Amino acid sequence: MKRAMLALALMVPGAAGASLPPPPPAFVEAAQDAILAADPVAPAYKSLFAPDLIVEENGKPIARGPDQWLRLARPAKGVLGVAKGWAGRGGTLLIVESADSVRRDDLPPGAIADPRPRTRAARYDFGADGKVHRIAISSVDGRFEAARR
Repeated sequence: MKRAMLALALMVPGAAGASLPPPPPAFVEAAQDAILAADPVAPAYKSLFAPDLIVEENGKPIARGPDQWLRLARPAKGVLGVAKGWAGRGGTLLIVESADSVRRDDLPPGAIADPRPRTRAARYDFGADGKVHRIAISSVDGRFEAARR
């Protein structure tokens, strides 16, 4: 019994000493604000990206460099949540959203189109310079549903 109590006493300080990791760099929070502002042509949005930016969707490259990405970028709508953390020497930002994949701005006036729900998670990886160097998007055609328990 004494050994069990001693073992327990030695384990408790280690668990109590565990702490949360530090918050991500401030530039991750600023990037979140710029991305969620829903204006991918704003100067604050454009300034987020490093010249060597690589963007992948479902494992396939879709853009190299900020100029290519800005031609594809759409406002973040239907945001379900965000998570911020560390990735190497920079930070990381994950944005999960569900939106209609039909680009209404490309339709002729008066056109009617059925909605095409798409859910995607976009992970923005930052370098130590505070710029986004990689965006990895995972997307599925379908509406987001809360998990059943």
